[in-house]
Amino acid sequence: MKKHQILIVVFIASLLFSFNSYAAKSARHAIAGSKTVVDFVEGKVVLNKNGKATQGVLLRNMHLLVTGNAYTAPFLFKAGTMVKFDAKGKVVEGVLAMNTHFQVPGYTSLRLFQAGTMVKFNSAGKVYDGTVGQGTTIRVAGGRIVNLTKGTRIVLNAKGEATIYKSR
Repeated sequence: MKKHQILIVVFIASLLFSFNSYAAKSARHAIAGSKTVVDFVEGKVVLNKNGKATQGVLLRNMHLLVTGNAYTAPFLFKAGTMVKFDAKGKVVEGVLAMNTHFQVPGYTSLRLFQAGTMVKFNSAGKVYDGTVGQGTTIRVAGGRIVNLTKGTRIVLNAKGEATIYKSR
């Protein structure tokens, strides 16, 4: 081998070593209240006294059920972000991996929530805190209707009235 070929091989080997040493390690745990097993980032998971996960940072995108009875299908949550579970092992808070439609309190129609943003669910499984993924209207305290643009964070009360709404 020539000198420049050796240097290239050494350079590539050092890149591979660096990449592997920074790669996240997996910590596989069952979720509290559920038989679902999830790969979390090692050292980034909180376990209850029974060794079951109550919250943690996802190692990879994961389809998970959300709290309440509003939905029967799982939704995709984003790798590298924190997800929190209720006592039954269903998501109460997490970051969406893709734009997703959810119900919100006080409305029968679905609202689109933006990928890469945190959503929080009430006990019925409806989003009460999240960032809208498209323009929409929402009721605020006093019954007034306001127009929201894509990227607006909303926090809703139990009646579905926005108590906070601000664009990023």
